[in-house]
Amino acid sequence: MRSDKTYMALLGAYREVYARLSVDFSTVDKTDNWFMEYEMPESEQEEVLTLMGDKYKLTKQERSAVRNSFMSGCSPKFTKDESKKD
Repeated sequence: MRSDKTYMALLGAYREVYARLSVDFSTVDKTDNWFMEYEMPESEQEEVLTLMGDKYKLTKQERSAVRNSFMSGCSPKFTKDESKKD
């Protein structure tokens, strides 16, 4: 990721996701694998990524870079959506 807006979108995504989990991303104790303690439905995480992409007016390529960085970074574990069960 090269531009400031992609960095801000990534940081915004982390802040929003953890805010939805009632955690302040800026003050959480970031020790080894701290993010593995949290879970959120994949659809909700995708919703936040879309929201940040729209907010920062990212191109398709920039959205992909932010999503890949988010997923490989400190995003919470995915849970399966209850509505998608067979």
